[in-house]
Amino acid sequence: MKLENKLPYIKFHTNDWLTITRNLSLITRGFLIDLISITWSRRCVWIKLDEAKEIALRAGATIKQYQKIEKELFKYKTASGEFKITILEEMMNDAINLSKERSRAANKRWGNTEEPDMH
Repeated sequence: MKLENKLPYIKFHTNDWLTITRNLSLITRGFLIDLISITWSRRCVWIKLDEAKEIALRAGATIKQYQKIEKELFKYKTASGEFKITILEEMMNDAINLSKERSRAANKRWGNTEEPDMH
């Protein structure tokens, strides 16, 4: 696997999180962190609302709680029926670029011209 395909951690700024989630219920906060994590692991393939509902219900939320989650996260819903967190795209591009830069620097340091294949 190429290095840029191995995603590093998500930059998690606590003050940003606290500000963004200030008016959300605890259950919505928990769901949002799952939503972010799943989306990141899928390389920013957005989660459709019906799948999001399944995820919430499997995690123990009731239908009423999920309806509240969906209402609270309205700003992340698209017209095409997905949860889209655009900052993740920027973070992913930054992570991939950083990985490529580090790989090039390591290859240059070691006199390698090929990208390593990580299995």
